[in-house]
Amino acid sequence: MTDDELRQLIESNARAVQANSESIAQFRESSEAADQQLRESIEAGRRESEAADQRLRESSEAADQRLRESIDATNRQLREAIDDTVSLVGNLSQQLEESDQRRQETDERFNVLLEEARADRERMASIDDRLAAIEQQRQETDARFNILLEEARRDRQRSDERVAANETEHRAFQQITQTLLAEISRIWQRLAG
Repeated sequence: MTDDELRQLIESNARAVQANSESIAQFRESSEAADQQLRESIEAGRRESEAADQRLRESSEAADQRLRESIDATNRQLREAIDDTVSLVGNLSQQLEESDQRRQETDERFNVLLEEARADRERMASIDDRLAAIEQQRQETDARFNILLEEARRDRQRSDERVAANETEHRAFQQITQTLLAEISRIWQRLAG
């Protein structure tokens, strides 16, 4: 190899090294730029992530607050419903007690009325017995009265018959007496004449 060829080779190598150095410098610059962009992108991502975390925390806190408020409202409604239910049960219990009391009073009044009705029925039975006895006595009295009435009628008839007979006898006696008096008068007249 000649000196010129060697010199050309060295220059060529020098140019290649220079080109490589420039390429390396460009690569380093682009790598640094890429690193800078990557760091900026990572920083932006970190900031975005922090902002997202902050928004998520705020949203979660708001959701937690809404959930707590909803739970509190539900608990209040549940307590009110429980209080209403307890009050309703208490009222129903009181009404049941009052109803039982009224039922017991009604039962007692019914039992009293039943006893009075039984006593009245017994009294009515006794009255019916007495009325039956009175009716029997009335019938017996009517029978005796009818017998006495019939006897009285017969006695009156006999009495009327006796009176009629007495009147007949009296008239006959009067006629006999008048006849005797007339005869006596004629006799006195004959004796006097």
